[in-house]
Amino acid sequence: FLNQDKKATYFNNLAGIGFDGFVVSKVGKYKFLGSLAYIIGAVVGLFSFKNFYTIISFNGKEIKTKSLMVLVGLCKYSGGGMQLTKNPNPDDGLFDVSIAKDLSKFDIVKNLFNLFNGNIVKHSKVENHKVNCLSIHINSEEHPFIQADGELLGKGNIKLSIIPKAFSFYSN
Repeated sequence: FLNQDKKATYFNNLAGIGFDGFVVSKVGKYKFLGSLAYIIGAVVGLFSFKNFYTIISFNGKEIKTKSLMVLVGLCKYSGGGMQLTKNPNPDDGLFDVSIAKDLSKFDIVKNLFNLFNGNIVKHSKVENHKVNCLSIHINSEEHPFIQADGELLGKGNIKLSIIPKAFSFYSN
C-alpha cells in the first residue's frame, strides 16, 4: 500500500489502521510475553485509544463512519492468533476488509473472545467487504497508527491495492 508520503509498503497477511495499530505501538514493551503481549496492548488501548472519523472508498462506494479500526486481510490469523477478517483467501486476488465501526470499550471487552474465534466479524457494528483496492482517509484531528503484518508504519491516509499472484503458497 501507499501511505500519504507515497512510500510503497508490502504485506502478506493483515494491515490495519486504528486500534490495532495502537496495540502494535504498545506491544514492543511486552514482546517477551508472546501472544499475551497483544492482549496487554489491547488493555492499555482500552484506556487511551479514541475512535476516529474516516472515509473508506472502494468499488465506487464511499463509507463515512466513526471507526475503531479498519482491517485489510489476506490470511486468516494475526496478532497472536486473532481472526479479524471474515473470509480471507490468499488465492482469490481480493482483500478481505473488516470495518469495525464505532465499537465502545464495553463492546471490546464483551467481545474479546470473539477476536480469537473469528466471530467478531458477525458483530452488528462490523462491516465486511471483498475488494481489490481501497483508500482510507482520516477525518479526525489525531491520525491513528497504521500497521502491516505487526510492524508499525506510522500515521496518515493510505491507499491499498492487491498484486494478484504476487507469490505462491505451498502446504502439505
